[in-house]
Amino acid sequence: MKHYYQALPKETNFDNHSNSEASQRLLDNTFNSLMDFHQYVETSIKSIKNKEKIKARWHKINNDNIVFELVPQGYIYEIKKETVFEVIVPENFEKDLEESLIYWNENDKQKQRVIEENGKLLLKLNGSIHKIEKARWVGETVDLRLISKYEVPDKSIVLQETDGVIAVYLKKDLRLKEEDIFKFIDNKALKFEDGTPFEYEIEGNHTFKVLEDNGLSNFENKILSTSQGIQFKITKHKREKEEDGYWIQLEELEDNGKDEISPLSELRYFFDDDNDIQIEDGTKDGRYSVHKGREDEFKLILKKGKGKDQEFCFPQGAILKIKVNTYQLEKQKEAIETLQNMPVDEQSKLIKLFEDRNNAKWSDFSTLSDIKWEVLTDEKRDGAEEQREFVRKALSTNDFAIMEGPPGSGKTTVILELVCQIVRNGGRVLLCGSTHVAIDNVLERIKERGLIEKFNILPIRIGDEKRISDDIKEFQLNNMTESNGIQEELLLDAANLVCGTTIGILQHPKFKKRKRESNGKKIIEPVIPEFDYLIIDESSKTTFHEFLVPALYAKKWILTGDIRQLSPYTEREQIVSNLEKLELAGKKEMPKEMQKSCFYLQKLNQLGRSSKDNKFALNILRGEVRWFYNELVARMMLRLFEGKVIFFITHENLECKHNIFIRKPSEIRHLELVAADIIFIDDSANIDDDKIPEIFLRIQNEKWLLSESAFRLNYKKDRLDFCLKERNKEIKDCFEIVSETDQYFNKKSWAEEIAWRIEREYQLRLNKNQKSSENYKKQIEDLMPFYADINYNKNDISNRVNSIAAIAFPSILESLVKGIKGRKNSERRSTISEGFSKEELEKRHTVLKYQHRMHPEISDFSRENFYMEDNALLNSSSIERDWNYNRYEKRRMWIDVNGAVDKNKNEIEAQRLIEELKKFIEFAKKNPQPEGLNWSVAVITFYRGQEKDLRNKLQKLCNLPHTISNFYIRKSDKTQINIKLHTVDKFQGQEADIVFLSMVQTFRDGFMDSPNRLNVALTRAKFQLVILGDHEYFSGKSPQKDKKKSNSEYLINLANNTPVLRRSR
Repeated sequence: MKHYYQALPKETNFDNHSNSEASQRLLDNTFNSLMDFHQYVETSIKSIKNKEKIKARWHKINNDNIVFELVPQGYIYEIKKETVFEVIVPENFEKDLEESLIYWNENDKQKQRVIEENGKLLLKLNGSIHKIEKARWVGETVDLRLISKYEVPDKSIVLQETDGVIAVYLKKDLRLKEEDIFKFIDNKALKFEDGTPFEYEIEGNHTFKVLEDNGLSNFENKILSTSQGIQFKITKHKREKEEDGYWIQLEELEDNGKDEISPLSELRYFFDDDNDIQIEDGTKDGRYSVHKGREDEFKLILKKGKGKDQEFCFPQGAILKIKVNTYQLEKQKEAIETLQNMPVDEQSKLIKLFEDRNNAKWSDFSTLSDIKWEVLTDEKRDGAEEQREFVRKALSTNDFAIMEGPPGSGKTTVILELVCQIVRNGGRVLLCGSTHVAIDNVLERIKERGLIEKFNILPIRIGDEKRISDDIKEFQLNNMTESNGIQEELLLDAANLVCGTTIGILQHPKFKKRKRESNGKKIIEPVIPEFDYLIIDESSKTTFHEFLVPALYAKKWILTGDIRQLSPYTEREQIVSNLEKLELAGKKEMPKEMQKSCFYLQKLNQLGRSSKDNKFALNILRGEVRWFYNELVARMMLRLFEGKVIFFITHENLECKHNIFIRKPSEIRHLELVAADIIFIDDSANIDDDKIPEIFLRIQNEKWLLSESAFRLNYKKDRLDFCLKERNKEIKDCFEIVSETDQYFNKKSWAEEIAWRIEREYQLRLNKNQKSSENYKKQIEDLMPFYADINYNKNDISNRVNSIAAIAFPSILESLVKGIKGRKNSERRSTISEGFSKEELEKRHTVLKYQHRMHPEISDFSRENFYMEDNALLNSSSIERDWNYNRYEKRRMWIDVNGAVDKNKNEIEAQRLIEELKKFIEFAKKNPQPEGLNWSVAVITFYRGQEKDLRNKLQKLCNLPHTISNFYIRKSDKTQINIKLHTVDKFQGQEADIVFLSMVQTFRDGFMDSPNRLNVALTRAKFQLVILGDHEYFSGKSPQKDKKKSNSEYLINLANNTPVLRRSR
C-alpha cells in the first residue's frame, strides 16, 4: 500500500525520508477515515444477504382483451400536381441553371428554371400539361421528353386537395408511395355496414381492443366504412413479436406498512439494472431471467433456460421471489478499498477530502474567459450570466466544480454546453445521474440539437435497454456494437461521452471486469482514470460512497443538483443493521443487552409518565439483569424515573440505591411489592404469577393473560386510572395497554428506534424552526446509554451513531457546500465533513438564480421559504404561462377536503381529486396545449397508501385496468392527455402542466414536514398547482378547540398563504 502513497503528489517537496513519513501519515489518515465507510457498506451487504427474498404476485396482462386491426381495403396516395419533362440538349451544350428555359404551350410563352437531379436536367411544371410546342434554353433549341404528368386516377375518391398536392383513395395499387390512411379520416365517422357507429379507440398501430367477456369478439372480418366510401376490414391483430404475448404484471402481496419508511415499492428490486438477476417461483424448475421490463408499470417478460435454448414463458408458481442484489454495494466497497490501498495521482484530490480541514489546502486557479458559446448563446436570457459563469469555472478547475440550481433553472442546458466544450477540446466525459430520466433527457437534447454531428460526439448509453428511453436506445452499448460492427472494447475506448445512472453505470464492462482471480485469489487492480471529467447530475441525491465508484475513473468532478430538494435515498434496513452491529473502539460491538436495556427503559419511562397508576412487571434474562440495573442507576441519578420505586427480583448481588430495591426470590413480600412502580424479574428466579400483585401489568408474558392474577385485575381495573398516551391516541383499558406495549417491544428494537429518529432529524435540518428537530434529538438522547464503564464509553457510542448518520444521509454535494449538518463524528474535521472554505467555494461554486418552469404564483412560496438565502428561484421574464382554464382564481389553489385517514389513505380526498381531474379533462379535450404538445397532468401524493387508492380510481377513469403510473386519455385530434401518478419522491426531476397534490393527513404531519420533500411537491407544476387537503388542520385555524393542528411552520404558512376553494363549483 505505502508505495502508492509515496508516489502521490505532495504540496511540499520532501526528501525520501520525509516523503516516507508524510506518506505513512497520509495512508493512516485515509485508511482510518474511509474505514467507517467500508464498515458501513460491508455491514449493509451482510444485512441484505440475510434479508428474506422479496415476494410478489403476478398475473397475465394480455388475456383480458382481444386486439383487432383495421386493414384498409384500398390505398391512399398523395399526388403532386405537376408535369415533369426531361430536357434533351445538343452535344457540347453549356448549361446554365441560373437562366430560365423558355417554352410555348398553345402559343402562350412561359419561363421556368431547369433543375438537375441524379444527372438529369428536369423541367417541373405545375398542373397537367400534355404537350409543349417548342423550347429554348441558353439561346438554343432543346427537346423536352415527357416523364410524368399529373392526372387523377380513374375510380378514385378525392380526400383532400391543396395548391400543389391532391390526396386520393382507390382500391387499385398504383405502386406509388403510400400515405397513412388514418391521417385523412376521423374514426368517429366510421360505421358498420348496418349503419352502427364504431365507438372504439384506435391505437397508434391501427388497432383497437375489445374486452373478451363483452360478447363482441365476433368483430372479425366485419367491414367499416366512412361517408366518403373508404373501407376497412377488421382482422385479429398479429403481434409484431412473439414476446408480446408473455407480459406479466407484478402485485405487492399486501400493504407492507412502510409508507413512513419507504416511498418506493419493494417491487423495484425485480427491475434491477444487473442482467444477471434471477427470479424464482418456488417450483422445481422455476428459475427465470428478465428479458424485458417496465418498472413504472411493474411489467415483465421472463425467459427460461440458458443461451440459445432460452424461451419466453409464464411462471409456474403463483408467487415470484427475488434476492435483493448487492452488486451496487459490492462495487462501493471495492472503490473504497481501491482508494485506501492503491490510489494514483489524480485520486490524490479525492484523498484530500479526508485530510485535516486545517491542513488541506485546495489549489487556486485562473478562470477561463475566452469561450465560444454553443448552447448558451443568448446572453440576454435571464440566468445566462450564472450559467456561463459556472461553465468557465468547470472548465478551469483543477478538481471540483459545483452548480446548485432550483427547479427549472436550466441545469441540463449547462450540462449540454459543458459536454460540447469538453469534447471540442478533445476531452472525454463520464455522465451519471440518479435517474434514467435525467440521463436520457441530456442525450435526447444532444441528439435533437444536432450536437452529435457538429462536435463529433460519440455517445454510449450504459445500462439495461429495457429501462432506457426509446428515443436514445440506438446509443445503448449493445445496440451500438451491433449496428456499427465494432468490438465492444474499441467502441468504449473511442466514445467521448459515456452515460449511465449512478447504479446503471456499474454495468460498464470495465467496471465489471475490475475484480479478477489469480491462483484462486481475488485481485483488485488500481483504477487509471480515463475520463477527463465526471459530471453527476442530481448529485444532491448521491452519497459519497455512491459517488466514489465512477469518481475513480475521472480526473476532475462536476457536481450539479439542489440541496433543497430530496436528499439521497437510503434503505432504513442498512442503517438498522449498522446500528445493531455498532462497532466501538477496540473492535468491540455494542452489547445487545446494553441496547435492550436502553430501549426498554426509555419506553417504560414514557409509560410511567402517562399515569401514576401505570405499574409494570417485566421478565428479563439473567444476563440482562446487571445491564438494566446499571443503566437504571445512571438514569435515576439524572432524575429520570423521578419518584418511581423499582424492584429487582434476582439472585444477582446488587446494591440498593436511588429507590432501587433488590430482593432475592425467597425475600419477596407481597405488601412491599405493592409500593413499587416497576418490577424486573430475573427469568432464572422462576417466580409464580401470583407472587406479583395483580395491579401490575405483565409485559412480555403471554401466560399472564390466562392467569388468576389477570382475572382479578380485570375485576378491579375500572377503579384504576390506567392510561397509555401515544401520538394521536389514548388507551385506557389495561389489557389493551399490555397488548400495545408487547407489540411495540416485539416489532421494534433499539436500532430501529434510533434509525428512524436520526433520519427524521436529518430531514428537518433545514427547518427555520428547530423545535421538531430538537424534539427528535431529545428522544435520541433518551435512547442512548447513560451508563458507561471502561469497556463501553458512551461518547464512543454517540460518535459511532453520528458517523453512521454522516455516511447514510448527506449527499456529496451538500457535504462539500454546507458541510454535514447535524450528526457527524466530532473527532474528525475534514473537507468532506466541514465543506470547502468560503474562498475555496467561491472559485468552484455557482448558484443558478432564475427558474423557467412555473407560473410566478406557483414558485413564490418555495422562493420565499426555501431559496431566500441564495436569492434564487427568481422568475424569468421569458416565462409564458397564459391559458384559459379559469376554474381556479389563482395558479396555486387549495381545495378544502374534510376527509378521514385510514392506513395513510384518504378516500374522500382521493374522490375529490378525481372530480377535479375530470373537470380539467373536459377542458383539455376542447382546448390545445399552449405549447402545441400533449397535455400533461401529474397526480402526486406523499403516501403510497393514497397512491394505491388513486391508482384504482384512475384505472377506471381512463379504462386502463393494468396501468400503474402512466395513464392517458385520447383526444379526437389524435393528441392525448397524459396523466402520471407517483409519490412525491418518485416525481422529483419531472414536471407537468397541472399538478394535483393530495395531502392525505388530518391529524399529523408525518414526513410532510420535511422542507426538501415539500419543496419538490410544490415545484412540479408549470401552469397550475392544485393542493387538496384538510385546510383547518394544516392552517391551524379550526373553530374546534380539540382539533389537531399541524406542527410544521412550512405547512401552516402554505395553508394560510394559498387561496382556498371550499365548496364544489
